[in-house]
Amino acid sequence: MAGIERIEILDTSNYLKERKQIGDDAIPDLNSIYRNILPLDDDDVVTQCTKDQAKSRYDYIEGIDVILTLKDKSRITLQEKVLTTDFSTVTFEQLKANGKLGGWFYTTAQLYMCAYRTNNAITRYCLIDLVRLKLASNTIDLKWHYQNNIYRDETFRYIYFKDIPNDCIIKMIS
Repeated sequence: MAGIERIEILDTSNYLKERKQIGDDAIPDLNSIYRNILPLDDDDVVTQCTKDQAKSRYDYIEGIDVILTLKDKSRITLQEKVLTTDFSTVTFEQLKANGKLGGWFYTTAQLYMCAYRTNNAITRYCLIDLVRLKLASNTIDLKWHYQNNIYRDETFRYIYFKDIPNDCIIKMIS
């Protein structure tokens, strides 16, 4: 098994193509970060599929972009976002445009990477234990902020890196 396996759905909408390109451009940097932090097995692969193929459910239904395989062959799932803004926040979809619950609720990834890219380099990031963050969000009062998307009828929740509990952070560069 590859240490880093990315799930790539080939038939994305035009809305997602620009965001996908930002993420694709950051892949070498992201892979390097993961390899520096985690004891990953060798090799990197991209598994391409259409939405109709079973493997696409990882990304499309479960919110899993990457499957990491550790040296001992155990596996960890990861969702990642690469952004180009000046914020240092982690953002999750709260409500979809159709009124259904967003990614915060259905994502089953164990880790979440939020990276910010400036001048073609990742300048800050936060790798989060998403399970711990979801548990913390249900047991303590986190400083969540909520905002509607001005382009699509969606709602997002976000939290500043500095407000994420330390035991939820695997590694942060801010």
